[in-house]
Amino acid sequence: MLSFDLLFVIIAVIGNFILGLFTLRKNPKSATNLLFFLFTISITTYIIFNFLVTYQKTDQAAFFWVKAVMSNAVFINLLFFLLTSTFPSPKFSLNRKIFWASTIFSLFLAPAAQLNLIFISAKASGGGGVPGIAMPFFLLHTALYLGGGFITLVKTFRKSNGFEKEQVKLFLFGTILMFISILFGNLLLILIFNNSSFIGLLPIYTLIFISTISYAIVKNKFLDINLLVARSVVYTLLVFIIALFYTGSIFSVTNLFFNGQITRLQAIIYSVFALFVALTYPYLKQAIEKLTDKVLFKNNYDSNELLSSLTKIMASTLQLEDLTRLTLHKLLETVHISKGAFLILEEQKFYPPIAEGFDNTNFNSSLMEWLCSFKKILIFDEEENPKIKIILRQLNFSVVLPLFVGQTIHGLLVLGDKKSGEIYSSQDIKMLEIFGPEVSVAVQNSKAYEEIKRFNITLKEEIDKATKDLQVANKRLEELDKIKDDFVSVASHELRTPMTAVRSYAWMALNRPDVPLSEKLKKYLQRTLISTERLINLVNDMLNISRIESGKIEINPQAFDVETLVDDVLLEVGPKAKEKNLHLVSYKTQIPKVFADPDKVHQVLLNLVGNALKFTPENGGVSISFFTDGQMVDISIKDTGVGISSDDQRRLFQKFGRLDYSYVASATSGGTGLGLFICKSLVSLMKGKIWAESDGINMGSTFSFSLPAATPEVLKQAGKYTTKVDGEEG
Repeated sequence: MLSFDLLFVIIAVIGNFILGLFTLRKNPKSATNLLFFLFTISITTYIIFNFLVTYQKTDQAAFFWVKAVMSNAVFINLLFFLLTSTFPSPKFSLNRKIFWASTIFSLFLAPAAQLNLIFISAKASGGGGVPGIAMPFFLLHTALYLGGGFITLVKTFRKSNGFEKEQVKLFLFGTILMFISILFGNLLLILIFNNSSFIGLLPIYTLIFISTISYAIVKNKFLDINLLVARSVVYTLLVFIIALFYTGSIFSVTNLFFNGQITRLQAIIYSVFALFVALTYPYLKQAIEKLTDKVLFKNNYDSNELLSSLTKIMASTLQLEDLTRLTLHKLLETVHISKGAFLILEEQKFYPPIAEGFDNTNFNSSLMEWLCSFKKILIFDEEENPKIKIILRQLNFSVVLPLFVGQTIHGLLVLGDKKSGEIYSSQDIKMLEIFGPEVSVAVQNSKAYEEIKRFNITLKEEIDKATKDLQVANKRLEELDKIKDDFVSVASHELRTPMTAVRSYAWMALNRPDVPLSEKLKKYLQRTLISTERLINLVNDMLNISRIESGKIEINPQAFDVETLVDDVLLEVGPKAKEKNLHLVSYKTQIPKVFADPDKVHQVLLNLVGNALKFTPENGGVSISFFTDGQMVDISIKDTGVGISSDDQRRLFQKFGRLDYSYVASATSGGTGLGLFICKSLVSLMKGKIWAESDGINMGSTFSFSLPAATPEVLKQAGKYTTKVDGEEG
C-alpha cells in the first residue's frame, strides 16, 4: 500500500513541478504564470506533507507534519484567490487594499498552526486530530479565499466569451472536483468522523485539477504545453520499450540456455546484451521520435529555423511574385497549413492573388479592404467580434495577417486550417507575429522595385520615342538650316549688289562740286548713305555668320606681325576719329608674331576699334596695347566711352546682343548686334579667346582678345614650320 501511495505522490509532485516551472519559464513577466507556479509549488508541498502525516508511527511526528500541512494550506487558499483574481490576464489587477488585507491575514494565520492553535494534537497512522481555538479562523480563511476565488471565477466566466469562456469553464470544473475532494477527504472526515483514511488519495485530487487545467492550456494556448506532454510520452514510451526488450531478452536467454540459473557466463551474456541495447538506443530513439512526431507533433517545426529560412527567401529576391510564392509555399509546407494566399494592395487595388489551395473567387475586394482596416492579426478561434468571426467562417480564413509598415497597408496574408485539424498554437501565432513585419518590409521593397522597373520600362519607351522624334526633328532642322543658309547666301548677294550701287550714287551726289545741292537734299542724301552702309554691313555680317555656322568659312593661319596690322587698322579709322576729335594711340612693345589668319584678325580689330570709336564721346581716347606670356599674345582696345554695366556684360558676344539702353542711345549710329558674336566666333576658330571688362557706366571699357604666338612648336604642329622664325633659325 505504501509503494502504491508513494507512486501517486511522485507522479503528482513531478507533474505539478514540471507544469509550474514550464509555465514560469514560458512568460516570467506574466502575473498569471507566476501565481500559477507558486500555486503548484504550494500544492506539491501540501501533497508531500500529507503523505508524511499518513505514514508516521508516533503521534508527535504525525502532529509535526499536520501543523506543516495546515500552515501550507493557508498559502494554498491565498494563492488560489490571487490566481483566480488575475486569470487569464498577464497583469495583476487585484485591488491593493484587498491584496494587503489578504496577505496580512494569511501571514498571521500560518504561524498559528505552529503554535498549536489550529490543531492541538494528532494521532499517528491517520488516526485524526483535535482542533484548536484558531480552527474557526482557518475555516473562515478557507471559506473567504477558496470561496472568493470560486466566486471570482464564476464572475469571470459570465463576463467572458469565446475561448476565454471555455478556458474559465475548464478552470471551474477542475477547481470544483479538486477542492470538493480535498474538503471532503482531508478536512470534513477528519473533523466530523475523526477518520484520515482518505488523506492518501490527495494526489489523485490534484491530478484531476492539473489534468483539467493542462487540457485548458493545450486547447486554448494559455501556456501551450502540448510539446512538453508529447515529449514526455515519447521518452516514457522509449524507456518502456527498452526495458521490455532488455527484460525479455534476459528472460529468454536465461530460460533457453541456462534453465533459470545464472552463472558467470550468464553475467557475460547479460553484459553483451546490455552493450547491444546501449548501442542501439540512439537509433531506436530516433525511430520512435519520428513515429511520435507524425502522431503527436503533426511534424513539429523549429520556429527560429523556419524564420531564418523565410528571411533568406525574402533577402534573395526582389520580384514580388517570386517573393510571395516562395515564402507562402515554405510557410504552408513547414507549418502544415492546408491553404494560404498573399493579397497585395497597390493604390486601393489588389494585385492578382498568389494563392495555394484557395479559389480566387474567395477574395472579394471590399471584404479584403475591410479586413485590412483592422491592422492586427485576426485568428478565427480566438476572435470575439461576432461579425468578424462570421466573415472569417464564410471565407474559410483561420488567420488574417495584415502587412503594413508604419501606417501604410500593403496587403494581407490569409491562412486556412492546419492539416492536423488542430487550432493554431501560441508557437504558430508568435512565429506569425514575428514574420508579419519582416514580410511587410520585404513586400514594400518588392513593390518599390516593381514600380521602379515599370518606370524604367516606361522611361525607356518614352526615351526611344523622344529619340526617334528628335532624330526626325534634327533631320528636318538640318534641312531647314541648309535652306536658311542658301536663302541667306542668295538674299545677301542679291541685296549687296543694289545696296553697293545705291551707296556709290549717294556718295557721288554728295561729293560732286559741279552740282549745287540744297541743305535739305544734302541731309537726305547723307541719311541715305548712312542707312545704305548700315544695310551693307548687316548683309556682310549675316553672310559671315552663315558661313561660320555652316562650317564653310576658311581659316588660313600664318605667322605675321600683329602690330603692323594694328597700324593699318588705325590708318583706316583715323578719319572717323578726327571727326569726333578722339585721341587714337597704339602702345608698341616687343611681342612675337602671332599664328592666325591676318584677314580675320583685321576684321576683328576693325570691329572692336570701330565699336570703341562709336561709343566714345568727343574729345575722348582709344588706346591699343599688347601683352604676351610667350605662348599667347593679348591685344586690348581700351576706350573712355560710355562703359558697360555688370548685368549687360553677360549679354556681350551673343547673337543680336545689342545694348539699347539710355546710356548708349546717344551713339550716332546703331549696330547690327552681330559684330561681337562674329568676333568671338572668328577668334575661337583661330584658337584664341575674347573677353570684355568695364568698371561700370561712364567708366569706359576694355575689349581684349588673345591669339597663339607663332612659336616653333605651334608652327610645327600646324605643318608650317620654316627655317626662320622672326629672323632666327628654327
